[in-house]
Amino acid sequence: MEQLKMSKLYPIVLKRIVKKELNAYYPAKLLLPILAETKKEYISILERTPAMGGSANAFINNMYLGAYLIALYKQIKDKVTIEEFRKIINQGLENLRFLKIKARKSNYFTPEALQKKKMEAEWAVENKERYPWTWQLNIPNGKKPDGLYFEFKNCGLCHLCSAEGIPELTPLMCDTDYKMLEIAGCHLERTSTLAEGADCCDFWIRPKT
Repeated sequence: MEQLKMSKLYPIVLKRIVKKELNAYYPAKLLLPILAETKKEYISILERTPAMGGSANAFINNMYLGAYLIALYKQIKDKVTIEEFRKIINQGLENLRFLKIKARKSNYFTPEALQKKKMEAEWAVENKERYPWTWQLNIPNGKKPDGLYFEFKNCGLCHLCSAEGIPELTPLMCDTDYKMLEIAGCHLERTSTLAEGADCCDFWIRPKT
C-alpha cells in the first residue's frame, strides 16, 4: 500500500498515547521494545497490503490507523484480552488531540458534505477493479428522514484484518466509528456491519441532541 506522508506520522503521534495506555499492563522497561516492534510490524503490514489509490482514496488514513492497531495487537495479544484492547483503543482515541481537532471541524450535515460523500462513492466504483480492497460506498436516497445516511458494501479494514490472520479485531475497528463520531459531536445509529456477516455497514449520522 502507498506510504504517504501521513503514514509515517502514525507511529510518532500514537507512541505517547499507546505508552500511557499500556502502563497498566507492562513494566516501563518493556514498553519501548513493544513500541519499536509495533512500528516495525506496522511498516511490514503496509508493504504487504495491496495498493489503495494513495491520496485519491478518502479512506486511506483508516487503513493506516487500522494497520497500526493490528501491529500493536500482535505484540500484546498474549497479555491483553480483546475486551481490554477495545478499552485501550477507545481511551486512546479519546486522548488523541489531533483527532479531536479534526473531528470537531467536521460537519456531516451540509450539502457540501453530502456532495463529498457522493464523489467518494463515484471514485470507489470507478476504481473497484484497480483497488478491490477499497471501501464501496452507497448513498440510498430518502432512506432516513434526517441526518446523513450511507452504507459501505466493501471495507478495507475487513480485508486487512482477515489478511493479517486476526479477523476478531474487525468488530473493534467498527467500534471506532462510534467513538470518532462522538468526538465530532454526532450520534451514530447502526443496524448491521460486514464484520458480523451482513451485506453492508450502515451509518445513520445525526447531531447529538
